[in-house]
Amino acid sequence: MTITKNMPQEAVLENVKNGILSKFPLLGAVMANLNFKAKENIPTAETDGKNIFYSPEFIKGLSYDEKVFLFSHEIMHDAFDHIMRSKGKDPVMWNIATDAVINQMLKSAKLPLPEGGVDIPEAAGKSAEEIYKNLLEKKKQQEQKQKKQIQNGPKNKDKQEVGQGDKNDANQQQEGKRQGQGDNNRAGADQDAQYTYGNYQQGESIGQHGIWAEVVELAEKEMQAQAQKQAQE
Repeated sequence: MTITKNMPQEAVLENVKNGILSKFPLLGAVMANLNFKAKENIPTAETDGKNIFYSPEFIKGLSYDEKVFLFSHEIMHDAFDHIMRSKGKDPVMWNIATDAVINQMLKSAKLPLPEGGVDIPEAAGKSAEEIYKNLLEKKKQQEQKQKKQIQNGPKNKDKQEVGQGDKNDANQQQEGKRQGQGDNNRAGADQDAQYTYGNYQQGESIGQHGIWAEVVELAEKEMQAQAQKQAQE
């Protein structure tokens, strides 16, 4: 599908919606009940279950297929009821888990993942709850490791200095080798974190959903109000 530079935003969205329907016909019913609204103060896009908000500036830089990816991503969050399923969960880990599952579905449909999206190949064919559980376990392990490092603290400086003057060249080379391995291990850990979380730490990931907690809270208040009303009748 070709989108010209001067094409009106409404026409662009209609073309993208047609692309979504051609790829995922079953999303049509969900998409028909959603409003697409431009929103200036968000980095990419988000949904509250009734609307899909998007940054006009962000989507300008996306190709047609990337736009189809982005809006399909948001629609799938609503189709899979990810907002209400977020209740009681770590919001960041749940966001990552749901993004991971959806993004693998979209990639399997030969759509390109926009830069900054969460990409966890192991999420293919798994539920968001499975990935969420794995992420929580990984987070727990990282926190325990950091806590242990803090408790151990730096080695005593005097002990570090003892015997350093007696090291021969071979020992110095071996020490350098071990240091290099440590650096490689740390680089690998950093790469794994980036691979797992996408750009969530910078708040720029595709489809972050900070408004979900508010949506769940409002939904619960409405349910409570209806329950009270029914009890009074």
